[in-house]
Amino acid sequence: MSPHDGYWVVGLWNENEYWTCTDSYVLLSLRGKPEKMGVFVDYEEGLVSFYDVEYRSHIYSYTGIKAQLMKTQKDVQQMILDRIRKIQDIEYFAERRKKNTEREKAANVELFRDLIRSIESCQAELLEMMAKKQKAAQKQDKKLIQELQQEITELKMRNSKLDHLLHTEDHLHFLQIDQSQYRAPDPRNWPEISMNTDTQLVKTQKDVQQMIQDRIKKIQDIKHSAELRKDNTHTPHAEGFLLSPAVD
Repeated sequence: MSPHDGYWVVGLWNENEYWTCTDSYVLLSLRGKPEKMGVFVDYEEGLVSFYDVEYRSHIYSYTGIKAQLMKTQKDVQQMILDRIRKIQDIEYFAERRKKNTEREKAANVELFRDLIRSIESCQAELLEMMAKKQKAAQKQDKKLIQELQQEITELKMRNSKLDHLLHTEDHLHFLQIDQSQYRAPDPRNWPEISMNTDTQLVKTQKDVQQMIQDRIKKIQDIKHSAELRKDNTHTPHAEGFLLSPAVD
């Protein structure tokens, strides 16, 4: 049995007896215990609602409440999925950051090792060059000293002869002296002795300093790039990454 216009009106009788009819309904709110209750069925929307006819109040709509609960449940499930997706994104990008950090650490370690090797190589080259220069200088100094000592010996002999001539009274002997004895020996051009730093050593030191500056600049560039990547890091959802789990 069903009404021709889609609704029933239910009335309360003797506290616990109800009767039905096909009177019209009104949408109102619940006030108290209904004496006459109407039932409205919306076949197009699939809604069933109950009304207090006497107070002209709407009691409740079972199917409406159920639909609202279903919508709320769907929203809650979506919120759960969103948070699961967020967790997965965080874990995914955290793992990526960890791997990137490990790669950067390895690259920086290798860079510093290369810097140390380069410095040690330049240091060894510089020390070897300084040792060779020192050895060559010592050899030259020794040779020069020997030549000077030889000249001193010769000059002392010349001085002794001159002293002997100065004290002689034999005029005939003076006349027989070679005229070259009256002149001092021709001066010899001795190499200049100085403490000036060798040009090649200065160049090597400058090369070492430039190499260190280049390596430091490279380290700073790597650090700057890492900071930029860190600032630009975000965790958007990766399409196709999430397998939506069932929500109980």
